[in-house]
Amino acid sequence: MAAFCRSTFTVFAAKKVAEVGKVKTNDNKKFANISAAVSAGAIQGCAPFPDGIDVFGFYNEIDEKEAQRYADVEITHGRVAMLSSLGFLVGEQVEGSGFLFDAEVTGPAINHFQQVPATFWGLLGALIFTVEANRVQKAWQNPFQADKLFLLKDDFTPGDYQFDPLKLSAGKDVEWLNDKKL
Repeated sequence: MAAFCRSTFTVFAAKKVAEVGKVKTNDNKKFANISAAVSAGAIQGCAPFPDGIDVFGFYNEIDEKEAQRYADVEITHGRVAMLSSLGFLVGEQVEGSGFLFDAEVTGPAINHFQQVPATFWGLLGALIFTVEANRVQKAWQNPFQADKLFLLKDDFTPGDYQFDPLKLSAGKDVEWLNDKKL
Protein backbone atom coordinates (compact mmCIF):
# COMPACT_ATOMS: atom_id res chain seq x y z
CA MET A 1 0.00 0.00 0.00
CA ALA A 2 2.79 2.41 0.91
CA ALA A 3 4.56 1.69 -2.40
CA PHE A 4 1.36 2.38 -4.31
CA CYS A 5 0.82 5.69 -2.49
CA ARG A 6 4.45 6.69 -3.06
CA SER A 7 4.31 5.91 -6.80
CA THR A 8 0.97 7.71 -7.19
CA PHE A 9 2.33 10.77 -5.40
CA THR A 10 5.51 10.73 -7.53
CA VAL A 11 3.48 10.72 -10.76
CA PHE A 12 1.18 13.45 -9.45
CA ALA A 13 4.08 15.59 -8.22
CA ALA A 14 6.03 15.20 -11.48
CA LYS A 15 3.01 16.38 -13.44
CA LYS A 16 2.56 19.44 -11.19
CA VAL A 17 6.24 20.40 -11.14
CA ALA A 18 6.04 21.18 -14.85
CA GLU A 19 3.45 23.89 -14.07
CA VAL A 20 5.56 25.73 -11.47
CA GLY A 21 6.03 29.43 -12.11
CA LYS A 22 2.59 30.36 -13.47
CA VAL A 23 1.75 32.50 -10.43
CA LYS A 24 4.12 35.41 -9.81
CA THR A 25 4.57 37.06 -6.44
CA ASN A 26 5.19 40.72 -5.78
CA ASP A 27 8.58 40.38 -4.09
CA ASN A 28 9.72 43.80 -5.28
CA LYS A 29 7.70 45.68 -2.68
CA LYS A 30 9.42 45.37 0.71
CA PHE A 31 8.67 47.12 3.98
CA ALA A 32 11.38 48.30 6.37
CA ASN A 33 9.20 47.60 9.43
CA ILE A 34 5.60 47.23 10.54
CA SER A 35 4.94 50.99 10.47
CA ALA A 36 5.87 51.08 6.78
CA ALA A 37 3.53 48.15 6.07
CA VAL A 38 0.67 49.91 7.89
CA SER A 39 1.39 53.21 6.09
CA ALA A 40 1.32 51.43 2.73
CA GLY A 41 -2.03 49.82 3.57
CA ALA A 42 -0.73 46.23 3.39
CA ILE A 43 -1.88 45.58 6.96
CA GLN A 44 -3.88 47.48 9.56
CA GLY A 45 -2.86 48.68 12.97
CA CYS A 46 -5.33 48.75 15.84
CA ALA A 47 -5.81 50.72 19.03
CA PRO A 48 -3.76 51.46 21.06
CA PHE A 49 -1.11 50.80 18.37
CA PRO A 50 -2.31 52.52 15.18
CA ASP A 51 1.13 52.04 13.60
CA GLY A 52 1.22 48.38 14.62
CA ILE A 53 3.39 46.63 17.18
CA ASP A 54 6.15 44.19 16.31
CA VAL A 55 8.26 43.50 19.39
CA PHE A 56 10.22 40.63 17.81
CA GLY A 57 10.84 42.27 14.43
CA PHE A 58 8.93 39.80 12.25
CA TYR A 59 7.98 42.63 9.88
CA ASN A 60 11.52 43.95 9.38
CA GLU A 61 12.47 43.81 5.68
CA ILE A 62 9.36 41.82 4.79
CA ASP A 63 7.76 41.66 1.35
CA GLU A 64 4.13 42.51 0.73
CA LYS A 65 2.89 38.95 0.23
CA GLU A 66 4.50 37.76 3.45
CA ALA A 67 3.03 40.70 5.39
CA GLN A 68 -0.45 39.84 4.12
CA ARG A 69 0.06 36.19 5.04
CA TYR A 70 1.06 37.20 8.57
CA ALA A 71 -2.04 39.41 8.79
CA ASP A 72 -4.30 36.55 7.69
CA VAL A 73 -2.72 34.14 10.17
CA GLU A 74 -3.03 36.71 12.95
CA ILE A 75 -6.72 37.29 12.22
CA THR A 76 -7.44 33.55 12.01
CA HIS A 77 -5.67 32.74 15.27
CA GLY A 78 -7.34 35.68 17.00
CA ARG A 79 -10.75 34.34 16.02
CA VAL A 80 -9.86 30.85 17.26
CA ALA A 81 -8.66 32.33 20.57
CA MET A 82 -11.93 34.24 21.00
CA LEU A 83 -13.99 31.10 20.34
CA SER A 84 -11.91 29.02 22.73
CA SER A 85 -12.23 31.67 25.45
CA LEU A 86 -15.98 31.66 24.96
CA GLY A 87 -16.03 27.85 25.12
CA PHE A 88 -14.06 27.90 28.35
CA LEU A 89 -16.50 30.35 29.94
CA VAL A 90 -19.59 28.49 28.71
CA GLY A 91 -18.13 25.18 29.94
CA GLU A 92 -17.61 26.69 33.35
CA GLN A 93 -21.21 27.95 33.50
CA VAL A 94 -22.98 24.77 32.35
CA GLU A 95 -20.73 22.37 34.29
CA GLY A 96 -22.69 19.56 35.92
CA SER A 97 -25.98 20.43 34.23
CA GLY A 98 -27.71 18.20 31.74
CA PHE A 99 -27.11 20.80 29.02
CA LEU A 100 -23.91 19.20 27.74
CA PHE A 101 -23.13 15.48 27.58
CA ASP A 102 -25.86 14.46 30.07
CA ALA A 103 -23.93 15.87 33.03
CA GLU A 104 -21.00 13.49 32.43
CA VAL A 105 -18.57 16.41 32.41
CA THR A 106 -17.99 17.82 35.88
CA GLY A 107 -15.44 19.80 37.81
CA PRO A 108 -13.44 22.86 36.79
CA ALA A 109 -13.36 23.75 33.08
CA ILE A 110 -9.63 23.04 32.86
CA ASN A 111 -10.43 19.31 33.37
CA HIS A 112 -13.37 19.13 30.95
CA PHE A 113 -11.16 18.28 27.98
CA GLN A 114 -10.38 14.78 29.25
CA GLN A 115 -14.01 14.03 30.16
CA VAL A 116 -15.66 14.79 26.82
CA PRO A 117 -16.71 11.64 24.88
CA ALA A 118 -14.55 10.58 21.91
CA THR A 119 -17.48 10.91 19.47
CA PHE A 120 -17.55 14.65 20.09
CA TRP A 121 -13.85 14.95 19.26
CA GLY A 122 -14.31 12.98 16.04
CA LEU A 123 -17.15 15.25 14.94
CA LEU A 124 -15.21 18.34 15.96
CA GLY A 125 -12.17 17.12 14.02
CA ALA A 126 -14.32 16.58 10.91
CA LEU A 127 -15.78 20.08 11.26
CA ILE A 128 -12.34 21.64 11.64
CA PHE A 129 -11.07 19.71 8.61
CA THR A 130 -13.99 20.96 6.49
CA VAL A 131 -13.58 24.57 7.58
CA GLU A 132 -9.80 24.53 7.04
CA ALA A 133 -10.13 22.86 3.63
CA ASN A 134 -12.57 25.57 2.52
CA ARG A 135 -10.29 28.28 3.92
CA VAL A 136 -7.29 26.93 2.04
CA GLN A 137 -9.23 26.68 -1.23
CA LYS A 138 -10.52 30.24 -0.92
CA ALA A 139 -7.37 32.02 0.25
CA TRP A 140 -4.19 30.16 -0.66
CA GLN A 141 -2.45 29.76 -4.00
CA ASN A 142 -1.82 26.31 -5.38
CA PRO A 143 1.68 25.46 -4.09
CA PHE A 144 2.50 23.60 -7.31
CA GLN A 145 1.83 26.72 -9.40
CA ALA A 146 3.42 29.39 -7.19
CA ASP A 147 7.01 30.60 -7.04
CA LYS A 148 7.19 29.83 -3.33
CA LEU A 149 5.06 28.14 -0.71
CA PHE A 150 2.43 29.65 1.58
CA LEU A 151 1.25 32.52 -0.62
CA LEU A 152 -2.22 34.05 -0.53
CA LYS A 153 -4.14 34.56 -3.75
CA ASP A 154 -3.70 38.01 -5.29
CA ASP A 155 -7.42 38.87 -5.06
CA PHE A 156 -7.80 37.71 -1.43
CA THR A 157 -8.08 40.16 1.46
CA PRO A 158 -6.61 38.76 4.71
CA GLY A 159 -9.38 37.53 7.01
CA ASP A 160 -12.18 37.94 4.44
CA TYR A 161 -13.76 34.52 3.98
CA GLN A 162 -17.17 35.96 3.08
CA PHE A 163 -18.81 33.99 5.89
CA ASP A 164 -21.96 35.85 6.87
CA PRO A 165 -24.79 33.35 7.44
CA LEU A 166 -26.97 35.94 9.20
CA LYS A 167 -26.43 38.51 6.40
CA LEU A 168 -25.32 41.15 8.90
CA SER A 169 -23.17 42.92 6.29
CA ALA A 170 -25.77 42.90 3.50
CA GLY A 171 -26.25 46.37 2.05
CA LYS A 172 -23.43 47.94 4.08
CA ASP A 173 -20.74 50.08 2.49
CA VAL A 174 -17.02 49.25 2.64
CA GLU A 175 -16.28 51.96 5.22
CA TRP A 176 -18.89 50.54 7.63
CA LEU A 177 -17.57 47.00 7.12
CA ASN A 178 -13.97 48.06 7.75
CA ASP A 179 -15.07 49.73 10.98
CA LYS A 180 -16.73 46.50 12.21
CA LYS A 181 -14.01 43.99 11.29
CA LEU A 182 -12.56 41.72 13.95
